[in-house]
Amino acid sequence: VNNTMNGQLLVAGDQFQSLGEAAYLIDTTIQLSDRFTDFSTRITSNSHSEDYVDEDLALIRKKSTILPAHILERLTVALEASAKNPQSIIIKRGLFPEIKRSWISINNSLYLWNYEDGFEYSYLDAQDRMILTVGLVYPKREVFQTDEYRYLLAIATQETVYLVGICTDETFSVLSLIPTQYYVSLNQVSISSIQGTLNGRIFMSAFDGNLYEFDYQLEEKWFSKKCRLVNHSSSLTRNLVPYFIVTKFSPEDPLYEIALDHPRNILYTLSEKSCIDVYDLGVDGNSLKRVFSFSNVLPEVARFLRNSPSSEKQYQIKFIHVVAEQESTTVHLIAVTTHGIRLYFSTTQALFTSMQSSPSSRPQTLDLLHIRFPPQNKGDLSLRASFYKNGVFVASTPLSTSNPFHQSDRLLVSSPDLSFSKRAIEGSNLKENVSSVDVEGEITSIGERVHRKDLIFQNAEQEHLYYSRELLCLGSKHLHFYTKLSVLEQLKERLEQSDDSDVKIKEFFERYGVDLAASMCLSLALSIEDPQLSQKASSFFLRSSGYSIQVPLSIGGTPQVSEFSPVHSGLSLYAARIVRKIWNVLVSDLFADLTSNDPQKTEVFYQLELQLRALAKYIQNNLMSNSEYSLRREVLVREQKSILHLHSLLVRSTDALALLRLIAENQIHTKLSQNNQLTLTTRTFRYLVVDASGQELCKSLVAALVDHTKTSDDLAAKSITDELQKHCPSFFSDNDYKFLQVMEILKKDYPNKTEKERVLVDAVRELSKIIQFVPNIHPMVNALQRHNYFHGVVHLALLRAKAEGITSEESEKMYRIVLDAFDTFSQLRVPTVDQTQRDEIERTIGKSISVAISSTNRIFHEKLYSWYISKNLTNDLLELKTPFLEEYLEKNSKELLAEFYVREQNYQKAANTFRELAETPLPSVKLDKRIEFLSYALTNAKSCGSTFSSSSNNESGVDVLNDLTERIETAQIQKQIQEQMSEIDPLRFPKSTTAVEELNSKLFSLSDLYNKYARRYNLFDCMLKILHYGSHNDHNLIDKTWNDLIRQICNNNGKTPEYTIRVLADKVVSIGKLYPSPVFPVATLVEKLEAKSLSLKDTLGWDIGWVIETMITVGVILPELFEIYRARISKQSNNTQNMIHAVKLLEVLILRWEEYSQPPRAGLTKHDKSIISDALNEVIVDLNRQKKDEYVSALITSLQTLKSRMSD
Repeated sequence: VNNTMNGQLLVAGDQFQSLGEAAYLIDTTIQLSDRFTDFSTRITSNSHSEDYVDEDLALIRKKSTILPAHILERLTVALEASAKNPQSIIIKRGLFPEIKRSWISINNSLYLWNYEDGFEYSYLDAQDRMILTVGLVYPKREVFQTDEYRYLLAIATQETVYLVGICTDETFSVLSLIPTQYYVSLNQVSISSIQGTLNGRIFMSAFDGNLYEFDYQLEEKWFSKKCRLVNHSSSLTRNLVPYFIVTKFSPEDPLYEIALDHPRNILYTLSEKSCIDVYDLGVDGNSLKRVFSFSNVLPEVARFLRNSPSSEKQYQIKFIHVVAEQESTTVHLIAVTTHGIRLYFSTTQALFTSMQSSPSSRPQTLDLLHIRFPPQNKGDLSLRASFYKNGVFVASTPLSTSNPFHQSDRLLVSSPDLSFSKRAIEGSNLKENVSSVDVEGEITSIGERVHRKDLIFQNAEQEHLYYSRELLCLGSKHLHFYTKLSVLEQLKERLEQSDDSDVKIKEFFERYGVDLAASMCLSLALSIEDPQLSQKASSFFLRSSGYSIQVPLSIGGTPQVSEFSPVHSGLSLYAARIVRKIWNVLVSDLFADLTSNDPQKTEVFYQLELQLRALAKYIQNNLMSNSEYSLRREVLVREQKSILHLHSLLVRSTDALALLRLIAENQIHTKLSQNNQLTLTTRTFRYLVVDASGQELCKSLVAALVDHTKTSDDLAAKSITDELQKHCPSFFSDNDYKFLQVMEILKKDYPNKTEKERVLVDAVRELSKIIQFVPNIHPMVNALQRHNYFHGVVHLALLRAKAEGITSEESEKMYRIVLDAFDTFSQLRVPTVDQTQRDEIERTIGKSISVAISSTNRIFHEKLYSWYISKNLTNDLLELKTPFLEEYLEKNSKELLAEFYVREQNYQKAANTFRELAETPLPSVKLDKRIEFLSYALTNAKSCGSTFSSSSNNESGVDVLNDLTERIETAQIQKQIQEQMSEIDPLRFPKSTTAVEELNSKLFSLSDLYNKYARRYNLFDCMLKILHYGSHNDHNLIDKTWNDLIRQICNNNGKTPEYTIRVLADKVVSIGKLYPSPVFPVATLVEKLEAKSLSLKDTLGWDIGWVIETMITVGVILPELFEIYRARISKQSNNTQNMIHAVKLLEVLILRWEEYSQPPRAGLTKHDKSIISDALNEVIVDLNRQKKDEYVSALITSLQTLKSRMSD
């Protein structure tokens, strides 16, 4: 508990859970206390005599004050004159509790009597005009634009209605009456009643049966006068309903009374013949529409009672009273008959007690919901005056007396019976306590003293329980003051009268229930100034567990047994009653009241703060140590825990309220950020106390208040911080104060380097002790960075990130601070600084990095590594010696992991990682990069020497090297296929684009490359390459592939034969140089190429020896070519032309051989010449056998010449 009170658990994870449990207790207690706030839930049937309970202690006479002598003298004279000539005297009187005045008019004289002091009065002379009635109304602020007039008097005479301004102070002790220029002629209309709305409209009922409005404006306009009398009845037709036939008003049915429902903007009028009209003033109160008339009460009462009333006179309505929104959303009006019968009405068509109308619903009707008969034991009533407000009904009725000159009235007071049995049984009919007292004189007006003791509304039940009502009863010569005691005050009376047997207290506990009674004992213990009486109340509270009641608490019709003792329940009720005043109120609204010019509003908050503090102290002293109440151990442990949580909630509520008070006093809430100001308009006081975000908002308010003190002198600043420490420790603890002191030190400049280092070291040391409690470390970060003390920032942020109770979200913020610091000092590395500064920067960076990598937090290290990568500082990253780097790279960057292994000279892991990078199918890794990875893998594998082994199997080092070599060769073939496919026309092969992407995304085997790509897309040269690397010896397949390749090249689509031959020769050379037999079968290719050449001889600008040159370029040796071409001659013996062509080719080859053998090359050997000579002999013999033409003869001659050279 002490830790909580001292703010030591501000960041503890379970703190807000505990506060939430206590807040839930408050919420449910408030909800339970509000269950029967709307009394319409209790009017389930018409009343009976048993619905009343006599109450002896409820009504107490406080005093009676006689009229001032002068007024009394004038009144006496007037009454005597009236007895002789009644028409010559008009006497009217009434109460204006709002200004603490009673008024009396005698003909043309008006007196406003201050009944509080009993002597002071104000006088107004209406000259020769007889006053009929007076109304206290609100001024129109658009007309009376200053606050000079708090109220206006609307005075109706026989001829005019005119307005008089009331000037007074806050206490209404002295007031002045100032006539205004606003009046209106009545044209012989007699006014009976005047009422005003909150926005300044003035309505008047008249004896001619019409409703009038005194409309006035600042200036006269073209189409409207400055003042005018508006008749709202003469041009309107009453609405019709199924049960009534309603006629227009007539002079035979005067209007007697107006009742205004200000929150709902509804106006009611009552006529002499019990007709009630309902007017809708509109949502904004600026319009007027009659929506219903209730003109004949007898048929409706008969329908409701299912039988005929005994007497029509008995149901003549004499008074109407508005029911406040806070009391009921269903019942809107209570009408009172001459004989004291109360009729409860609703203006909306809601089902009886089954649904509630919305407060914003507009009036539609006037439905009778309930008839309440007066108590039978009070005799036959004939009411003279009545009053109703917040459940309290007061009426006066004449007493029979033998002395006609000494008149007396009986005052009847009824209020809801809040005894336990009536509250506990849901659905029971409304019960009322009733008291009566005889009063001297005729009571003509009843009101209630206005006390602003509780400006934040309590529900009606709370009003009756805790707040006494002070009633004003105006008689003929006296004003009588009576107090309707609250249940709490009745308990106090019992405590004062109780003896050691405490029988009266037990009766109270039994009547109102042990929980409520315990709560009231606690309330008295904390509010009574008499120490002895306070101690007695506390003792009864602590011993309340010893009391029992017969009726269990019922919720939803099911009996419930509380899991806690009455002490706990009473404590919860009292705590909820205190905090409910502000619990669900918006913070912005609280600030509005705290900063208002009304001292009574601010006093409410001050008293509330004292109450909360007193309750928390009481719990600390009486319920959190050895106490007077005893329970079973298991119940006690659970209850003590709940009380501990509630105590923490009360302490924080007290601190929050004190903080709001300090903020308001210094007007800090108006200087907050726009976001925080918006939050204040959407968040309640409960949010500030219970929610973790509310805690942050309170810390922001504290920070704003502290910042505000910077502009003040040191004494004022010290005063604010002292106030925060004393009254708001939940939000400004000792740690907060220490933080503030360190921040003040960091704001200073220190030219001396040694002193600066010492100050910064000390500051970081002190901040390290409280870093987990600092609500916002950004000012601290900025202050340290201003001194370039980056490693201090890194240290504190990482220290806070791992502190107990810090959330993962908060830790993330700390990591961000560290990385932001790294960003900042990285930017300091600029070439413009001198060497000394550069050295200092590097030392700062080095210290910061050392602090960062010394952290044992794996998550932070990962954030740090990611920062290095994002800044392209991979070389610096790989230089770090940290325990988490290898694992991080394993997850996030295999390429960097491979480089890491290279730097660590772990070549085996490097080779395996590079190989894995190459073989992992990832679209982001392109084929070129995969080939590069394979090359790196091979290089690192070679660096391992004989010690290398595969990570996936038990291959030897040699096997791995061979495999890597083959994979590189295969990848290069894949690259060739990819390049050739990228040139394919997609219109011819629509899937070629996709195939290119596939080839770029992963490595394929030779089989897949051959079948899926090379063969499918007619990449014949690639097919030959694959056949070579695959050691494929299928001569037929090779032969077919060459045929397809030659055909593909020769289908040149319009290219010249020369170009085609050149392309074909180049392709053969490129293949022949790389791949030997069987992929490059020389004899077969010579035959194919020469056949193709022969077919083109007619179109070719012909180089007959191009095939020979091609083969020589490939590297085929001349003796091998010679034997191939020599064999071709014998194969062409059946075709003279082909044979001659073959002979010519042999000649070309021999000449090329001879040329090739010239110096500097070695000459033809004798063996070579012998072979050539023999071949030439055979050819010449064959040619001589043929038919000789000029070409053959020339060829024979040429061959003979060549032969002769071979013989030299």
